[in-house]
Amino acid sequence: MTDPLTRWLEIWTSGPREPRDRDLRARFAVEPGELLVVGDVSGIQDYVLAPVPGAGGAARRLRARSLRVALLAAAAERAVEARFGGANRILSGGGHFLLGVASHEDAAERLDAVQREADELSLARFGGRLTLSLASVQATSASLP
Repeated sequence: MTDPLTRWLEIWTSGPREPRDRDLRARFAVEPGELLVVGDVSGIQDYVLAPVPGAGGAARRLRARSLRVALLAAAAERAVEARFGGANRILSGGGHFLLGVASHEDAAERLDAVQREADELSLARFGGRLTLSLASVQATSASLP
């Protein structure tokens, strides 16, 4: 039995072997010149696992805080999609995401606007305990490394 990571790497190195693999490769394909945007929510463990002295319902609190983290990352994805007129979701989960978006002359300004909104939200709703970092790079080939 091959572990999932090895299987995933085999898909990328040996080409499609079955229809499901072709679909997977198509999903992760990027157009040369497309902008890859990565987002990362920092401070997740400290935020989710922060104790509340004397309070019960620890399991509910963990679920609620985990949901807030997931919603923050999802909202950031949607904000990037809205600023760039759509996106190809390549990876999403665990407070991280990778999107392929159309490149624009003002891409840096668009991404900066999303970053400013995220910073304001982080301070207002989470007291700065959760932060979102955004970065981008121009794709130079039709596949991810």
